[in-house]
Order: sequence, then structure tokens, then C-alpha cells
Amino acid sequence: RNELFAKIQRLSFSYHDRNRTGQLMIRATDDVEKVRLFIGQGLLLAVQAVVLLTGALIMLLFTNLQLTLVILPILPVAMVMFMVFGGVTQPLFVKVQQKLSTLNTVLQENLAGIKVVKAFATEPTEQKRFDAAADDLMNQQITVARIFSFLFPVIFLIAQLGQAAVLYFGGNQIIAGTLTIGEWQKFSLYLVYVFFPLGQLGFIISQMSQAAASANRVYEILDAHNEVTDKPDAKPLPPVEGAVVFDGVSFRYFGSTDLVLNDVSFSAEPGQTVAILGATGSGKSSVINLIPRFYDVTGGRILVDGNDVRDVTIESLRRQIGIVLQETNLFTGTIRDNIAFGRPDATDEEVEAA
Repeated sequence: RNELFAKIQRLSFSYHDRNRTGQLMIRATDDVEKVRLFIGQGLLLAVQAVVLLTGALIMLLFTNLQLTLVILPILPVAMVMFMVFGGVTQPLFVKVQQKLSTLNTVLQENLAGIKVVKAFATEPTEQKRFDAAADDLMNQQITVARIFSFLFPVIFLIAQLGQAAVLYFGGNQIIAGTLTIGEWQKFSLYLVYVFFPLGQLGFIISQMSQAAASANRVYEILDAHNEVTDKPDAKPLPPVEGAVVFDGVSFRYFGSTDLVLNDVSFSAEPGQTVAILGATGSGKSSVINLIPRFYDVTGGRILVDGNDVRDVTIESLRRQIGIVLQETNLFTGTIRDNIAFGRPDATDEEVEAA
């Protein structure tokens, strides 16, 4: 969980542009929890089931070898069925998590924009969006439930077939005088401890399918490529005066073929106030976002006090840049904590001046 959060923190802006917050939240909470449950409970139950199954089979072999050979073919049949069910249900669980992510995204967007929703009186429309997402999730969960409603009766059918085989062949041995009723009862008791862990394995297969689907979604983030990283030889940016130079800068967003900026060049001297004017979508915000390397340029270079921003560490660069974003976001804490967010060690005088 900690590693996933750290990776989300390190991923570049372009990754967050392509992935909704609600989807990332589900992966960091619900998907991680399903993996944790399987590792913390499912694996332990699996070990217990295997130990119990092995011990019961050994006792059966010592009690009556012939009857044990009668029921042994049932075990590989059950294992094959479990593997088939696991393979069938895993992609279905992936779809369940995707539907849950969609539902969570609708909820997150509405809670974040509740003032806008109320201002435009679009509550009925948003309610329909949420209902549709909830219905999609419910239908997918019903599909999975139907498949598992077939699995467990099959497990019990296999157990009953085993009992029937023992009853038939054991009865013949009793009639022939090669098996006593007491030995048959003892064998039947041990047989219960064979089929009980088989039932446990059916439950474990369900947990494992969910955990495997969730683990794949988690590793999609952990294995995601970060477009903006420090060079191996990147050095800390020394204290700057504030000279900024755009030298033939071109830029396009990830996955786009259109350039937002094309061969842009200008300079801003320390202490100089520079205003960038243009129509909506003309690239004003893109110019600003390139300086702290929220994105990397497609062509050209950006210099801060003569240093190419790609040649210095990202942390040292951003620590010396103050940005007022278009959208305000307040973190949990006091007003002072939010003012000093970029410099938690700032003095009261510095906070008041800010």
C-alpha cells in the first residue's frame, strides 16, 4: 500500500491526466485490500487445507488402501474444476473492479463539484449517472455470483459421489468379510476430512481470483512508466535569481499529434513581470507547467539561470518556484499549515508575509 502511494506521488502529470482520481482511489484502497485479505487469510487457509487434506489421505491409506484408490481419482477432477473456475472468474472480477472504479469516479466528481451541481440544478441528471454506474456494478456482481452458485453445488456433488463410491465398494468388502463395519465407519470419518478442505479450496479459489484481478490492477500502476524523471547525473539546482529562457520550445501532450507550443522563444529577467495573453486553449498554462517540469518539452529547452531544467533534480527545481494554481485545493489542517505547505519549516513571520 505504501509502495503504491509512493508510486502515485512520483508519477508525472500526464499519467494523472489520463487516469481519473476515483479509479486511482479504488486501486489504492479496495484492490489493495483484496490482495491483503488473500495474503493474510487466503494463503493461511490454503496451507491449512493442504495439510489437512494430506493428513487425511495418509490416514485413509493406512486404514484401507483399496478404498483410498477408489476415491483418489476424484481429487484431480476437483482440482481441474477449481482451476477452470479460477480462470473463468478472474477476468470477471477485473470487470467488477472496473465497474466499481467507474462508480467511485462518479461519486468523487460529484462530491468535489457539489457546488456546481447545485448551482445548475443538475441533481437529477447526476443521480441518473450514479444509478447507471451502480446498476452496471450490480449486474457484473450478479454474473460472478451466478457462476459461484454453480461451483459449490458441484463441490458437494463430488463429495457425495465419493461417499457413494465408498459405500458401494466398502459394502462389498463387508459382505466379503475383508472389512469390518468399524473400519468402514473409521474410513468414512477420515473421508470427511478429505472433502472438507476441498470445500475450503473452493472458497480460496474465489479469494484468489479476486486477489489476482486486483493485483494486476495494482501492478498496472506500479509498473507504469514515468515520463518525467531525474537524469542519472542530475545535480541540485543552486539558489536562483530567477532568469527564465525559452529556447525554441515545442510541446505536445501525451498521445496527441498536435503541438500545443511550436518553436516558442522568450526570456524573463529576475524581477521582471511577464504576462502571457491568449485565447482559451492557446497554451498559456502549458508554458507555465513546463518550467517546473510538470511536463517535459517535446523540442527545444528551458533554462533557469542558465541551467537546463532537465539537467537538475526535480525536487531542487520545484523547491525554488512559487506557483498559484488555477484551482485552489486545501489540505486537512490549519490555514497556517496550508500557507506553509511548500515550506513546513517556515517561521510565523514568513507565513504572515506570504
